[in-house]
Amino acid sequence: MGMVPGSPLASTGQRTGLEKVRHMDKAQNPIKVIFLCATAMSSSLIAEKVREAAAKQGIEAELEAMPAAMCKTIDYHGVDAILLGPQVRHQLVDVRNHVASLGIPVESIGFVEYGMVQGDKIWAQIVRMMQSTGES
Repeated sequence: MGMVPGSPLASTGQRTGLEKVRHMDKAQNPIKVIFLCATAMSSSLIAEKVREAAAKQGIEAELEAMPAAMCKTIDYHGVDAILLGPQVRHQLVDVRNHVASLGIPVESIGFVEYGMVQGDKIWAQIVRMMQSTGES
C-alpha cells in the first residue's frame, strides 16, 4: 500500500500491508484490521474466526470490531485494512473518504461470508485487499 508522505503511517518504519502479505511468514508486526458494523457484536465473532484463519497460515492478525458510528473517532495508525459488515455497507464511501489520505483499503464483507461466519473467506478477502492496494 503506497504511503502518503506526511501521513501518520508513513514514518513508522513498520512494514506496509503489502510487504506483510509478501513476507507473512516473517512479519514482525501483525496484520491489523478493523471491522465496522452496527454494534460490533456480530463482528466480534467474525474477528475471532478471521484470526483463526490467519493463525492456520502462521500469521498473527489483530482484528478489532467497532461500531460504524465511531468511524470518525478511531485511531487508524498502523491499520492495514478496514471491513464493513453488510448492515453498514451504505457507509462504505464515507469511510473510504475519511481514510483516503492514509491509503488504507476499505471494503464491505459479503452477505454470505458474514452471515455464515466464513473466516477463511474473509481472511482471503483481506489478503486480496492488501495485495491490490500495493499494486496500484
